[in-house]
Amino acid sequence: MDFQRQLDPFARRVRLVRGWRGLAIGAAVGAAGAAVLAGLDFASIRYAEWSEMGAVFGVGALVGAGVGLLLPIRKEALAKSIDRRAGLRDRLETAMAGGEGTMEEAQREDASVRFGEVKPAQVFPFRSSRWHTGAMVGAIAASAIFLLGNSPMLMNAGLKAAMAENKVNAAKVERVLKETFEDPKAMRELSPEERRLVNEALNFKRDLDKGRMDREEAMRKGNELAKKADELVRESANDELKSLDTAAKAMERAERSELEKAGLQ
Repeated sequence: MDFQRQLDPFARRVRLVRGWRGLAIGAAVGAAGAAVLAGLDFASIRYAEWSEMGAVFGVGALVGAGVGLLLPIRKEALAKSIDRRAGLRDRLETAMAGGEGTMEEAQREDASVRFGEVKPAQVFPFRSSRWHTGAMVGAIAASAIFLLGNSPMLMNAGLKAAMAENKVNAAKVERVLKETFEDPKAMRELSPEERRLVNEALNFKRDLDKGRMDREEAMRKGNELAKKADELVRESANDELKSLDTAAKAMERAERSELEKAGLQ
């Protein structure tokens, strides 16, 4: 009897069960990562988004499931596991060891009968484990932390009013950024200092969106960004004037050289 071929359905079942468990382990790790991001967002250290947290959770789950599905399965180890789980008392392992005697033939026959009664789902069932519970708890905890940090539930009346005002200011900042840099080419042509200023403005908008700044701080930061922008505009204008002056001098030298060659000077 070809026990190796009979083990194939069990091997597929083991891959699925192992993938289910790997999914839970990966999801639990991803949930922990999402909770860390939510905590950093809550503490205003590093802002996070739902999409970013969902990506961390999802990638962890997919990687865990992939590892569980793709790891190789040794048929000898699988036979030993089936013997133990199905109560075959090493019949399958002994039959697969081979041998040509009468006793070995009888053992194979006995193993064939008993093994034929065993179903993959019986010995390798899908079960929810502590990893599945941990993944769910971690995901709920990460969501709760993020929601608490981005909702007015924990704010007093003054902070709620500041948050509403900040959202209006954030909309203004967003409109200015879109009008100025909606063209991707414009972003590519920015100098490192200009790009840094745009990133600061985007971070300022996120601060305003999340209501993490009071009115005084928002005004101070807005004035600071406006001052930096004004300085950059002036520097850019001076650089353009210098470039024009250099180009004019170069053209003048070229004309003088041509006149000298023609003997007109």
